[in-house]
Amino acid sequence: MTLVEKWSDDENVEAWELDDDEDDEDGESDYDDSGHYNGFDVYAAGTHQDISSGISGDSTASAFDQFLELLFQLCVTLSTESYLDGQPSSTLLIYFSGILGFSSHCQRFQLARQYCSKLSATIYIQRILFLERALPLREYRSIGISQRPDAGQFECFNQVRAKYMVLGSQYPLAELISLRDFGRNIARTEPPSMLFHWSNDSETLSHATFQITMNNFRKLADHVITQAEAL
Repeated sequence: MTLVEKWSDDENVEAWELDDDEDDEDGESDYDDSGHYNGFDVYAAGTHQDISSGISGDSTASAFDQFLELLFQLCVTLSTESYLDGQPSSTLLIYFSGILGFSSHCQRFQLARQYCSKLSATIYIQRILFLERALPLREYRSIGISQRPDAGQFECFNQVRAKYMVLGSQYPLAELISLRDFGRNIARTEPPSMLFHWSNDSETLSHATFQITMNNFRKLADHVITQAEAL
């Protein structure tokens, strides 16, 4: 190490020490009266801290962590929105689920079997959100949610389940499950997704632009045997 590099390293150490002293003096202002963390501090970056990136990198990680926590709060808020006048469509999530029923070009409604898969995905995501809300894996400082307790976890989860996740509740998850069950019943009456047609002489089978003759179909066994022997 040259003398210039050593002097530069010493200067960086002094700068870090000065920053630590300033953080100690201002530490009390980072908490509000409720005791919740209320500032963008480098310590909120947690495991995302990267010493080599410096203070600006830590601040970016802290801001990103807070963004993720606020996004989690938004998702939970949408999932726990109650009905107005007993109308499920008054909630934003149920209204959005209706938009999912349109085709990609918005010219028609999707078939029930196509729509049910989207409802299932929405239901699965909500269940994961409720599980994390009831038993948080870690503390969410920005939105004031503490980490799950070591004991009594079943009781904590049952409080959320009984209010938001049972059929008949006035929250979106129950309505989405009812819609999916109804859609599955409708899907049983729909035509199959693939329709094959026989030619008048019963020698050609076709589907859309695909066609196969019975003569070629009989050659399939010979083709498979030839390919197997070539291995």
